[in-house]
Amino acid sequence: AFNRRRTLVGLTWNEKHRKSVSEVIFRENWEPLDPVRSVTPGPKPTTTVQGIAADTAARGHDAPLDYGGLTSLSVQQAAQLAKQFGELSLPSLHTITPEAAEALVVSNGRRRLVLSGLTELSPDVATHLSRVQGELRLDGLQSLPEEVAAELSKCRDDLSLNGVLRLSPAAARRLAQHESHLYLNGLSELDEQSALELAPHSFDLHLNGLKSLTPAAAIGLATKKGSLFMNGATHLSSESIGAIAGPKRWELHLDGIRELTPRDAAALAEGLRQGGPLLSLNGVTSLSEDVARTLAFYRGSRLRLNGVRTIPVSVAEALSVFKGELELDGVQELTGEAAEALCGGPWSLSLNGVSSITPQVAKAIGARQKHVSLNGLQSLSDADARVLFDGGVRLDLDGLREISVYAAKLLARHEADVTLNGIRHVSDEVARELAMREGDCWLNGVAALSPKAAKILGQGRSSSLQLDGLTELTVDAAAGLIYRGPEERRLKLNGLKDMPSELALVLVLNKGPLELDGVKHVADEVAEILARHKDSVSLGGVTHLSDKASSAFANGTAHFFLGGLTSLSDSAQKEWERAVTPIGGRRINKRVSVPWDSWF
Repeated sequence: AFNRRRTLVGLTWNEKHRKSVSEVIFRENWEPLDPVRSVTPGPKPTTTVQGIAADTAARGHDAPLDYGGLTSLSVQQAAQLAKQFGELSLPSLHTITPEAAEALVVSNGRRRLVLSGLTELSPDVATHLSRVQGELRLDGLQSLPEEVAAELSKCRDDLSLNGVLRLSPAAARRLAQHESHLYLNGLSELDEQSALELAPHSFDLHLNGLKSLTPAAAIGLATKKGSLFMNGATHLSSESIGAIAGPKRWELHLDGIRELTPRDAAALAEGLRQGGPLLSLNGVTSLSEDVARTLAFYRGSRLRLNGVRTIPVSVAEALSVFKGELELDGVQELTGEAAEALCGGPWSLSLNGVSSITPQVAKAIGARQKHVSLNGLQSLSDADARVLFDGGVRLDLDGLREISVYAAKLLARHEADVTLNGIRHVSDEVARELAMREGDCWLNGVAALSPKAAKILGQGRSSSLQLDGLTELTVDAAAGLIYRGPEERRLKLNGLKDMPSELALVLVLNKGPLELDGVKHVADEVAEILARHKDSVSLGGVTHLSDKASSAFANGTAHFFLGGLTSLSDSAQKEWERAVTPIGGRRINKRVSVPWDSWF
């Protein structure tokens, strides 16, 4: 399966930390449909109003809930469920009244509403459901009348209609007005008129169920702005390929294509001549020199060829002309000659499938002054480290589980960025060498840290210390991490889920920004402590605040980033709005930053 944010053919990828999180997932018969996102499994909740209230209180208001046993929904049940802010799934609900639908969406904090059991929808129900402030998934609908499409197009967030099998031109015209990402992965065919009506849609459009597309329909989609996902298309003519690679295309995903002829490549290059951020061809398993040479002239910023298994020298030389980010994560072995050719070209080179390197490959990579991602590399000899860290190449080495003291010493003198997010344990000796390194220090895979190692890292030279893998932190270890030097240091601890007051008392002493985006709840006492911080505090995981906590944030010395905030009382909102000034895409007052459309 393909997920638009995380999955590539060949590797499942965490883009935030640029870290491979699974093995190669090639399969002969894959279904390229965006999967319905699952929720955390657990005991089935009760379905009475009292049971729902107790279950919501026990799990927390932002916890995902799956009420698989709920086959009918009263207004009272819906009203109780509306108090829950996280993902809500009601897969066994086959009908819903307009009154229950209205009660279900009164909350302005819903993250995702999944009603996959509904097979048909009245316009009145669609009107109410379209008001949910979060993603709406109605993957059980198989048909879509124009009146229903008109109402659903008013959704403010992503709209998933993966069960719809046919789309009329009238319904397509209505859906084109939807102002967020649209999922229609159940469509197996799309006629010319419907394609033409969908073209005005300017956000991501997912049509991964289409196996083919006629040139006429492709021409209809040619003027569409935004990204187009057609990962199921295995049979596309050169004319169709050239048409959907329109000049206004943002991203183009064609991961279902297994072979690319020189004519196909030329059509892509011509259609995308003005450039777009990304061209994804992860299904292509081999490249000829002619095809590689043509693709290399793509003017976009990223070219994904993660299905290619081998890179001959001639193909490497042809691809070296590309100037953007080149992804070749399916390549498992690389010769020295091919490495030398590739390393002389793209601004960024991703080779995350390579699990071992020869001295010649290490030398070629080390001589680069650009970026190389080698997250599949599981071990690093001291000899290879000496070569890799000798130049100025920026490296991602998130597949390494450990690093020697000698390699850490070499890394400390390396001027460019190097990520080590796969390392699970840092000894005191390694910490002592890494502490000598200037710049950012990426150690997001470390799951535990001794007070001594924490103190060594805390007294180091890094401008940013990233330890997002820590889920627990003792007060002694936190005290060691606190930086009190002449400059500022950003301390990232986004893996922490809880923030007791004794830990908060220590962390606010850090000289520099704090990132605590994993914390879901902030007690009033903790809010008052964090408000004393002299720099910024990021709490992106917090969805709601008490009046006392919000008052502390608004009137303290720290500047808070609350990207996940979904609700706020009227009194707290008025207190925050007094000095609100719009800056960029956010509303910012003197002390607090929140999403532009979160609750204002």
